[in-house]
This record gives sequence, C-alpha cells and structure tokens, in this order.
Amino acid sequence: MLVFRDALYTSATLRNNQTSSLPNVFEGPNTDDINSTNSSIQRSSHYFVHFSGSSLQKAADDWFTKLNQTSNSLPPTVPLKITQIVKNSATSYTLTVDNSIGSNEFVWLVDGYGLNNWYSQGTANTITFNNVQADYFLHGYAKKNGRWHAIMPFMAPEGAIETKKLVLSENNLPAPTQGGTLIAKVIAVDTEWEIQAGYPSWLTVSYDQDETTLSVNVSANSSSSARSGVVQLVETGGGLSASFTIGQPGNNSITTSLTSLSPTNSSSEWSQYGTTNFNGTSIDGNTINIGGTQYTQGIGAHANSRIVYNLNNSYSIFSCKFGMDMESNCCDGASFVIKADGQTIFGLVTKTWGEAATVVSNLSVAGKSSLELITDQITNPYADHTDWADVYLQSGGGGCGTPPIAPTNVQTSPNSISSGQSSTLSATCAFGVANWSTGATGSSTTVSPGSTTNYSVKCVSSGCPDSSPVNVTVNVTGGTCGAISNNLVMGTWNVSGHQLVARFFHNQWWLTQRINSNPETFLVRGSEMLTRGDVSLTSGSYSGLVSCFGWTYSSYGGLAVPNSTVFPTPNGFTLNYESDGTPYYVSDGGCNNPPQIPTNLTANPANISSGGSSTLSASCAVGTLMWSTGHTNQGSITVSPTATTTYTVKCIASGCSDSQVASITVQVGPCSTLSHNLVMGTWNVTGHQLVAKKYHNQWWLVQRIGTGPEQFLVRGAEMLTRNDVSLNNGSYSSLVGCFSWPYSAYGGLATPNSSQFSTPSGWQYGTEPDGTPFYTSTGGARIAVEQTNPKEETPNFVSIFPNPNRGDFNVKIYLEAESNLALDLISSSGKIYQSQNAEGKAGENTIPFSAKNVSGGQYLLRVRSKDKVQSVVVVIE
Repeated sequence: MLVFRDALYTSATLRNNQTSSLPNVFEGPNTDDINSTNSSIQRSSHYFVHFSGSSLQKAADDWFTKLNQTSNSLPPTVPLKITQIVKNSATSYTLTVDNSIGSNEFVWLVDGYGLNNWYSQGTANTITFNNVQADYFLHGYAKKNGRWHAIMPFMAPEGAIETKKLVLSENNLPAPTQGGTLIAKVIAVDTEWEIQAGYPSWLTVSYDQDETTLSVNVSANSSSSARSGVVQLVETGGGLSASFTIGQPGNNSITTSLTSLSPTNSSSEWSQYGTTNFNGTSIDGNTINIGGTQYTQGIGAHANSRIVYNLNNSYSIFSCKFGMDMESNCCDGASFVIKADGQTIFGLVTKTWGEAATVVSNLSVAGKSSLELITDQITNPYADHTDWADVYLQSGGGGCGTPPIAPTNVQTSPNSISSGQSSTLSATCAFGVANWSTGATGSSTTVSPGSTTNYSVKCVSSGCPDSSPVNVTVNVTGGTCGAISNNLVMGTWNVSGHQLVARFFHNQWWLTQRINSNPETFLVRGSEMLTRGDVSLTSGSYSGLVSCFGWTYSSYGGLAVPNSTVFPTPNGFTLNYESDGTPYYVSDGGCNNPPQIPTNLTANPANISSGGSSTLSASCAVGTLMWSTGHTNQGSITVSPTATTTYTVKCIASGCSDSQVASITVQVGPCSTLSHNLVMGTWNVTGHQLVAKKYHNQWWLVQRIGTGPEQFLVRGAEMLTRNDVSLNNGSYSSLVGCFSWPYSAYGGLATPNSSQFSTPSGWQYGTEPDGTPFYTSTGGARIAVEQTNPKEETPNFVSIFPNPNRGDFNVKIYLEAESNLALDLISSSGKIYQSQNAEGKAGENTIPFSAKNVSGGQYLLRVRSKDKVQSVVVVIE
C-alpha cells in the first residue's frame, strides 16, 4: 500500500471528485510493480512510499494512473472506503469499512512514521485500534478471490473526529394559525438523505438545490383544535435520522405568556445567585442572549434553580427555547430539565456557553397541574447564567382560555369594626371574576360580621378551574377575637421555650412561634397549638380563639407550617429555611405593616372645559398620600389641566415600599360634552343603542341590550367609527379617545375582562351563551337567561311562536311583495349562531326554525328582506 504522506496535511480533492471529510489520502492496491524515481522505498511485507516537495502532484498522478491499470494481466482493484470512524477516546478509534466486495478476511496494521507493524487479523470489517498516538496511520487490506484490496488509511489527528451525521437545526416554531413557510437547516456529513413519506397532508416539503435548506409550507388551520406534524429525514440505506416537528394552534386557541403567571414555589429555589428576572432579561439584567440571538420575552435565571408554575390542567402545549446566556462567557455550562406533575417531559440537556438555544416545540402538558423549569450546575456554579426564552403556553379552542390566578390587592376597609358596623372587602382578578366565601361575586362586597370572621376570595372564569383562594379577616372589637392584638404573647411552647405570638399579616391574624427577638425571627404555626397540652397559655381563654387565625389546623397538632402560597413572605421580612426545610422569617429591620393601594379615588368633576378645575380625592388605610403633582399628605387636591390628563397617587410609609399607584383621568375639551346615559347612536346589526356611561371615574361606551331592567355590555369606543353604526351626532366619531376602553378586537366588539371593568355597584354580572359578559341592574329583575316573558319587537313584520320555546319555533313574516329572506339567530353581542334562507311570497309567511343545538338563553332573531331588517327577541329554554 502506498500513502502520500504530505498529502495528509492538505485539503486536496480525491481523484474521484469527492471531497472527503476524513484525512485526505491516496490509496491503492498492494502491488510490487509500482516504482517511482522520486520516492524512497522502505521494503517490508508492504510498501510505504513518501513523496516530498514539488514531486507531490506528479506522484499523485502516477498513483492514480497505476491504480486504474492492470497488474500482471489482472484488472485493477478498487480501494475500500472507511464508512464510519468513532472516537472512543483520545487513544482509541473504531473503524468500519465498506465491505461491498464481500470479503471475509481482513488484515489490519498500524504504521507509525513509516514503521509497519502487524496489529490484527480477522473476518470482521470493523476494527478497534487502542493505544493510538497522534499521527499514527491506521490501515488494512481485504482479501477476495485471492486478491488483496487496499483499505483507505486513516491518520489519527490531534483533535476531535467528525463522524457521519444527519442533523436538522430548526427555527420559526410554532407555525401561525394562518399558515406560512418554516425553514430548517440540514447538516449532513458524509451521508446521503431523503425525506421520509407519511408526513401530514397540511404540510408541503421541499429542499433547495444544495440540499442544505428544508422548506416546509404550512396550510392555514381552519379547525379550533391545535395540531402537530413531523417531517423526518432518513439516511439513504443507513440508520441515521432527523426530525422536524411543526405545531400549529387552532383558530380559536389562546396563547398565554408563561411570564404572566407567578411561580408557586419559594423564591429561594430560583434566586440563590441573584434575582431571577421574568421580564426578558438575564440574571444580570441584560436582554436575554443565547448563542448570539437576542430574545425579549423569557426568564433569566442562574443554576441551580427550580421554578414551579400551577397549570390548573388548563393548557395543552408548552413551547420555549433555552440555553446559556452569552454574558456567562466561560465555564462548564449547566443542565436543563422540564417536568410536569413531577415527571420529566423534556431533557436532561446540557448546554454550554455560545451554543444556540435548544428549541422545545409543542410539548404536551394536557391534563397537567404543574410545570417545573429546572437548571443544575455541572461541576460548579460559576457563570451558570441560564435562560428560558419565548416561554408560552397554548390552550385549545373552546374551553378555558386563560386560567385565573389567585386574586391580588385583597383588602378590608376598615380592617377592624365594632359589632353592628360594616366593612368592604375588595380584591382584583387579573382573569375571571372574584367569588367570595359569602356567595357574593365582583371586585368588592360589604359584610357586617357579629364577631371577628375570616373570609376567602378566589377568581373564577367560565370553563377554567378556580384559582387558589386568598383569605382576609375582619376584626370585630368587643367580640371574642377582639381580645387579639398585634404582637400579643399568647403563651409558651414548653418543648422549645419559644413564645407563641399573634401577628397581623396579609389582613388576617396568624399564630407565630417567635424563635428570636433581635432581629425578630418567627415561623408560622397552626393556631390549634393554643389547645396543646405542652403549651402554657398566658390566659386560659386563649384556647377558645383558634378560629380567629388564618392558619388554624395542620398536621402534628398545629406544627406543620403553611406553604408560600398560603403565607407569602411579609414585607419587611426575609424567607429562610431550617435544616429540615421548615420556612422561617427574619426581620430586615424594615416595614411590618406596608401601605396598600389608595381607596376612594374620585375626580369632581371628571370632565371640564379648558381653564376649569377639578378636585381629586383619595385615602390611605396605612401611610400618607403622595400625588403625581408632588402634593403629599393631602386627602384632596385641586388641579386645572389644559388638556386631558391622568393623575396617579400612592400611599407611602417610612421604612416600607410604596404601595401600587392608582390613577384617575380628568377629561378636558371635547370629552366634556359627554354625560352619563348619553345615547350616542345605534348598532344596526342588533338595533341596540350605544350609550355613554360613567363608572369607576371613567367613561365607557356600552351597548344597551335591555330596559326594565336595564342591561348592557361594554364595547370598544371605536364602534363609534363603524360603518354599521348610525350616530346621533356625526361629531361623536371623534370622541373615541375619551373612553377607557377605546380599541379592541373585531372593531370594538371584544369586551374588557373583569380586571379592566369590574362590576359596578348596583349591577349584577352575567354572561351570554358565548361567554360575553353583560351587566343587569339590580332593581329587582332577573338576568337574561331567567326571563320567560320577553316583549317582542314590532310584530307587524316579524313575530315568533311559541316564545319562549325549546329550540323549535315558527317565524311569521309579513311581506308587501315577494322577496328572498335571510334569518339569523344571533346573541345580543352580534355573534351569529345559526342561519337559514327562505323564499318569501307576498303576504303572510310561516317559516319553521330549529335551533336545538343552541344552549338556553335570550337571543335575537334577525330577519332581512330586500327592503327591511328587524330583530326580534327569542328565548330558548
């Protein structure tokens, strides 16, 4: 066998015009009649010829010519290629040879710097070489029909070996509902590939001329259900494969940013080496950057970290991209794992600095109640800046859209009352409607307990699991619980000698075990500890106060502590853990009674002409007011804006973080023409009036869907610019900006959720059959679905009988002349549920209409002839 030594250090192309990814060599049969005047021949049982300098090209040409000549009247042999090289270690390699000639006798050799040494002989076309040094030549021969065929040699390099592979690196996932083209890059090394048949018909797959870019055209998804498909590449005649997964949401599905939800586990599990950021920035506060690509949505963390979310069984798909942030710039990386309900659903994947993000698409979380994002160090935590980017949850069409999370801003005003007085409970739901333990719904409710009472509130949304409840306490002085005061020492636990102390956090009482007083350190106990035999009470009556506390009964006689959802870390304290995992809280010397968002915020008047004045008022239960005007400690201020202006106010207290801000707007100019209950026009689709209403110190455009009692739903003010709206005054179209809900989907038809428009006092919340929220005056009438005797509109053109009905009814239509008819069953919000066409003759027509598949409720039947349109109320029971 002849090896051109110098050629091993070039990137020359073999004479068969195939560029090898292996070290470039020239090989041929082991024959005694090959000579070269430019070579130095060292003879043993085989030939090793070394060509040098300018003779290299001529030697290569001579070798190629000799390779294709006959020898001793025999046809030329063909050198066999190495088809696979596996680097087992720095000194061990496994080679596999193309045995297309069917040889069953192989001789393997190791040539080191020209020295030929036998290594192995056998029948297999695979050989493992051990104790291989850099620059060693590994080669062999295969015998067939008495002739030896040379095997392409391999020189062990100093670096890594790139073995045969087939890889797809994808992007642009998931596909949009309306379809489009997605691109994947194909990386194929020393192999040929083809597209496997069997991918879905809604995908069209092609590749470019260079076979390096795969294009997948995705058709639009007209279904309400999400779908996914797999495009798979396979090695031609081999075992390698690579796949490309495309997920596409349904046309009625909803995408939720994971960062809009709050983790349910303690922050100590995801902030060991800095503060984890949930706003698209890294642990150091820079824009997330994985492998040189920036992402503006995601979570910047640091290994080790574990972030847990409550899914409430409300989502079907989770997608994300993860990797090491470029600011890490060193070290051994970190591992990433995704779990659902405690089981691994993706990973373990190890990522290092500079690598592109790993893409996770359409990971099923259907029926799962929890999601965990976990990163761990490899050997050390140095610079383990881990990122989770483009983190989104997908829920299918219909059912639950965005599941409600626990209510926020849960307050009582006032916190303490005398027996017979009232207190207002309030809470904010980001999604859904607040449901109180009293049975009341809405953002606020009034209670008059005779003794100190614990209440709870949760957020509820149609088709979704309820949120976790939040507790709140109204203290009644003079009652049983009136004996409790903040920092009251109620007894001593004899086992540890620690005091049991009443503390007021999160608007309710908690029994705490004080384990240090400088700084104050405590853990929360179940108040049933007041009844334990190993507790010495300061007053025997305290054993009857167990129900006054927010955490009453727990395992081990009150010793089990609440988790971070039931008892969040109070402001002014830091969460720590005992060696057994028990959480305790240490005062940071700051705030123990933080101020809450201001209440009773008003502007009087809220609409003025330029040059006029308005008085702004607010109150703080704790702390003092600070207005955006710079005024402090003033319950009322006077402002004279020259243009519509929004003012903010917050409550502040020494040593405490400022409260959330509350805002109020004073309208100046054209908006001053608005007045409460001003009828601004009519929506021709339903015939309903569009009315200006003043609620929550702001203007809202509503669609009046009933009178006696009055009913309405809130619309985007841009409806004043729709072509199917008849305005009472053409100038009203310029007042869109005066309203708090100006623009929304479907040209203003999408309604605000309960956190954007809470139920006004004196109104009751209800929903249309399609889930659209509406409001009914609580003047003694029932909501729409309970009405049984609606008053029909103008029966001379259209009338319905029977009405109410169970889905089958007749429509009587009187026509002056023959006309085609269109009948649409629609909700008061304009959604069409069912349509029917008919040919009408002059005179009276009776047309049967069947709507058995429509849920019970109040609807409109809209009838259109060539010259008339009328909507009539129909009630389906």
